[in-house]
Amino acid sequence: MRIRDVRNEGGRAYAAFAAEHGLSLPEYARLLTAEVARNVALMHNLGKAHGYLSSHNVTIDGCVVDFDSVSAGSPKKIAKDVREVLDTLTNFSNLKCVDPEVFLEAYFKNRNNIPSRELRKLALWLLSDRRMGLAEAKRLIGLSRR
Repeated sequence: MRIRDVRNEGGRAYAAFAAEHGLSLPEYARLLTAEVARNVALMHNLGKAHGYLSSHNVTIDGCVVDFDSVSAGSPKKIAKDVREVLDTLTNFSNLKCVDPEVFLEAYFKNRNNIPSRELRKLALWLLSDRRMGLAEAKRLIGLSRR
């Protein structure tokens, strides 16, 4: 089931999915966020960008679907993917407990050899993101350089 479908039915599927796996809703949100981040990072490691990581292309078990829009991943396209999927998880999922920091930590943990141009794009975006403070943005940028 895609996030868009869950939003349309009021979010009841999240609770059912979490209960089916023995998780609370906050635990499930953390697991979903980390799994989406891992999958996006693996795609970016291949030098590919999805282009449309909206609620229509992310499933409630953390998969990324609909690869017909995948293209070569320029730093700009990869940064757009990260912004878009994080926005999808935090604003369109109906899960009030999605933590952007969980996403970014999992994303950077699973990324390999981020090119400097791409890292600059991601760093600029993190520093301008109003969801986190400057200190947290700098900490996450530090994670990306490991």
